[in-house]
Amino acid sequence: MKDRVQEALFVEGLKDEDVLALLQDIAPVQPAAKLRALLMAEVQARPWEPFVNRMANLVDVSAERARFFLNTMMENFVPAPWKNVEWIHLEAGPANAGCDVGILRVAPEQEFPYHTHGNEEVVLVLQGGFQNDDGSIHRAGELCRQRDGHGFTALPGQPLIYLVVVAGVEFPELS
Repeated sequence: MKDRVQEALFVEGLKDEDVLALLQDIAPVQPAAKLRALLMAEVQARPWEPFVNRMANLVDVSAERARFFLNTMMENFVPAPWKNVEWIHLEAGPANAGCDVGILRVAPEQEFPYHTHGNEEVVLVLQGGFQNDDGSIHRAGELCRQRDGHGFTALPGQPLIYLVVVAGVEFPELS
């Protein structure tokens, strides 16, 4: 069905913005209470599922392995060298050989120290958000790529949890 819709849109020459405009005119339908409860229970039982494929691609592992990492991370965090920060080192696939790959959990409003990286740092925000020292804000679901050194502060509310893939990270304060 989805393929037929995409083909029809292509044939008609509709662009993404045209489709979005059409969709905004459609009134939302409220599901029956029982169906909504079932859907919400499923979403709450698998909160990390929306990140599985993105994580698998970034870390170069199978979707099953990414799902395992995400579903077991809460029991596997260990203290990091910084106050109110915990982490998990992950075993990545061949495309990330030599990279530091892991998931970090940072307490709300906690500052994360300035660090540099010779190559690109890729961050996928899984929960919460952070404000970089340049003022940019990144929230759950966003992919952030950075080349220069930086520090950041976790946003208030819930802990910041993020996946990071980086090569050559250095923390001047630990040197």
